[in-house]
Amino acid sequence: MSTKTEAYALFEAFLHKLAKYSSHECDVTTVRQALTAVNNFLYQKPETRGTFTWDGDEFDFFSKYHVFWHNCNAEILEPKVDETACAATADILHQLRLGPNGKELFYKTVDTRGLEPRALAQVRFFTAPQDFRGSIDSGKSFDAYISDPDRFNPSVILDDVDGFLRTIMTGDEANEQRDAREKFARTCAQLLVDLKCDAYDLAARFDGSAARLRSFLSEENQGTGFGRKKCDMFLRDMIVWKVWHLKDVECIDVASDANTIRVALRARILTTAIPLLSSFLDVFCYQYELIDSWNARAWRSVWEQWRARHPETCPECPALLDYLAYRIIGREFCRDQGLSVLECDGKPSHVVYWHSAQKKVCPVCHGHLHVVSRHLPCTHDQGRVAIQHSQYVSGDHPLLPGIAECPLVPVCRPRERDFRKRIAPDSISIRRATGWLTAYTTEEQAGGGLSS
Repeated sequence: MSTKTEAYALFEAFLHKLAKYSSHECDVTTVRQALTAVNNFLYQKPETRGTFTWDGDEFDFFSKYHVFWHNCNAEILEPKVDETACAATADILHQLRLGPNGKELFYKTVDTRGLEPRALAQVRFFTAPQDFRGSIDSGKSFDAYISDPDRFNPSVILDDVDGFLRTIMTGDEANEQRDAREKFARTCAQLLVDLKCDAYDLAARFDGSAARLRSFLSEENQGTGFGRKKCDMFLRDMIVWKVWHLKDVECIDVASDANTIRVALRARILTTAIPLLSSFLDVFCYQYELIDSWNARAWRSVWEQWRARHPETCPECPALLDYLAYRIIGREFCRDQGLSVLECDGKPSHVVYWHSAQKKVCPVCHGHLHVVSRHLPCTHDQGRVAIQHSQYVSGDHPLLPGIAECPLVPVCRPRERDFRKRIAPDSISIRRATGWLTAYTTEEQAGGGLSS
């Protein structure tokens, strides 16, 4: 493995080569040479650059750029937690907790169909590792258990993994990352068979310690799909659904995802030295893993500030910030196109603000509407139209009745000149059939790369 100094030397050599081409007339020959150099540096396997280890396996480096990114990504991105922004966010959450629905904002649960704790633990143990890209509907999973509890029996799962996956999700969802899904289901089932227990019994096996159970699932048992993030999500649900009464729960983090990362970046509780790179440049997902980890740190810092400043309202672990940060603010209030500006063709023509671009008939004159633009609600002076339509503000059981803007506006400052509408990093899978491990190519071969 190259050292950091050697990695920077690779990048320097690449820049010198491009500088040489830039001194030439920009004709077709120069462009050809420059593109070849870029392609070689970014995407072609170097002949002798050593190997690296990922997920317990050893691989050749993907390119010279991969050598550089492997060694230098953290230094280049330089993520930081802004404690001042965390304190301001903590004060906002404290005020929300004092509201009439304050507890529900942090302890909101789903309709568990009246299932007993043992059944809830069994269902969530097998579905949490499968819960990526919104592929798991908890209600469907609970209904599947009610219809046939044996579908969640480890022995039955080992005999018919395909049947299990199609029980808890649609066929298309079950086929996405199929190899990983089957591996997670089989490994989780075998784990319970080997332990001779149900998922519900796991807490007692570890004397009710969240920290020991978290380590057991996310670190000591490879292949279950219970990475740190999925494990935090599972343990959070076990607390909120009152399945387990755990000790040392302060170890459980917000389950980092695109929504909580986006909110963290916009609220500036998490900052980076440069804007995040496209997944095409994030070879082998170093940026994605780094920001995922730092996002959990940022929300933990908010929780720590809250506990220090307002211990009387602070929930018992960072993970309980998840519902507000992920579901209410992240998915509902912080939607980049949440407010639509529509023009009506009535006489005279006029503008209508709406929470959806699907509105076709003007509510004022019944003329025809067409979309002019769409906005992040907090950046527009009519953003309250979208916020007040939210189920959390004006639904059957609103948790934030009457508000006109996102609660985090004071810390995000969306109408200030320095506000940036950041989004979370994306990731190209490493092991999928169209992932990094299938994209290797050499200078002699050329071509290659990722396919759809």
